[in-house]
Amino acid sequence: MFPIFGLSGQVIGFGGRTLKTDKKIAKYLNSPESPIYNKSRVLYGLYHAKQEIIKKGLCYLVEGYTDVLSLHMSDIKNVVASSGTSLTEDQIRLLHRFTSDVTILYDGDPAGIKASIRGIDMLLEQGLNVRVLLFPEGEDPDSFSRKHSSSETIEYIEKNQQDFISFKAHLLNEEAKNDPIKRSALITDIVRSISVIDDKIKQSVYIQECSNIMNITETVLYAEVAKLTRKKIDDINKKKQQATLTPPGGKNITAVPSFIDKVYFEAQEQEIIRLFLLYGNNKVSFLNRETNEHFEVRVADYIIDQLRNDELEMKNIINQKIFILAEEIIHNNEEIKTGFFTQHPDPEISQLSANLCSTKYQLSPMWKKRGAAAVDEDKKLNEILEDLFIKYKLNIVKEAKKELQNKLKRASKGNSESDINEILSQISTTNEIIKRLSEFQGRVII
Repeated sequence: MFPIFGLSGQVIGFGGRTLKTDKKIAKYLNSPESPIYNKSRVLYGLYHAKQEIIKKGLCYLVEGYTDVLSLHMSDIKNVVASSGTSLTEDQIRLLHRFTSDVTILYDGDPAGIKASIRGIDMLLEQGLNVRVLLFPEGEDPDSFSRKHSSSETIEYIEKNQQDFISFKAHLLNEEAKNDPIKRSALITDIVRSISVIDDKIKQSVYIQECSNIMNITETVLYAEVAKLTRKKIDDINKKKQQATLTPPGGKNITAVPSFIDKVYFEAQEQEIIRLFLLYGNNKVSFLNRETNEHFEVRVADYIIDQLRNDELEMKNIINQKIFILAEEIIHNNEEIKTGFFTQHPDPEISQLSANLCSTKYQLSPMWKKRGAAAVDEDKKLNEILEDLFIKYKLNIVKEAKKELQNKLKRASKGNSESDINEILSQISTTNEIIKRLSEFQGRVII
């Protein structure tokens, strides 16, 4: 029987090891759930380990009761167990109260490791620094520490622990070997782990390390991380069920069709980022002409809404990195601070941010035709934003139309009638959108 202590030192439950070898009977039996004992919110040994964890600034995480006891007898007291269950968010939050550094001690059983490796991603997502140790095959912390002296056990742990990238790459590489499909899946798996890390400096370091280990360019890895980060933010948006923002003047600025892809204009991407960085916290007021009522919206929310509703993404990798950073700040309900970007440790981010934030707004020809001599842009943000997005979408659709026309010429040489009709339909759609966007901008294309 193993008494389970709460943080205050009182016994809140028990874990019992069955003595029978019948596989139909559970190996461990725990006290039933109660108001004071919830297995998913308890870490075995934490009461006895918490002072040592604080002192060492590190916690060793194991699986079972006997692992904790044997390591304690080897004078390793900053150790806790998840009590045989999969690690939970509540357990991670509890652990994070005492340290940010965790080393997971795995049994030398490959099947068991793969089943529990999900816990690494959960720890990373909660902001902990994770290292991993694998004991020799057939050994676990309990058996290893009983076969070796205290100093030998401590030395083995200190010499063999490694960061999670090296560990995960080594573990999964054994399966991938020379199989390109499995290798691709391995890289995706590791990138998924990197993408859950909120600290962008740590993320950058791990991308560099993964690039070296897997022999793949950092640009590709950044793009994959950005894609997964984008999906995470989209999932958050869906859960929140955010209402679509009303566009300026109550009008619905025509969306870019989903069949248009891989078309972008870097100058306008950077202008969007510039407005985001400089004025993301500002509120702009629009008139809804249908209800004749004014409404306010943050510049950052308006920009995100315009891009995401049309599924538009920054194609330039540096633009993409800056925009994702800014977007995450907004979704964490924090303010955009230009200094965070202009002084960012990534030199590409800091240099481009500094350049963009020092660039003056260029008056568009449309404004000049209206006789405007100068624009104080923070007073005209609603008009500037509307003008920018109309031109951005208009350029994208016009460029896509050119590509479709070239595609039609190639398709006429041997393609099926249905393929040609589909291209003609897409060209017709682009023509209609160009007309609508031009009307928004005050020009009619005949």
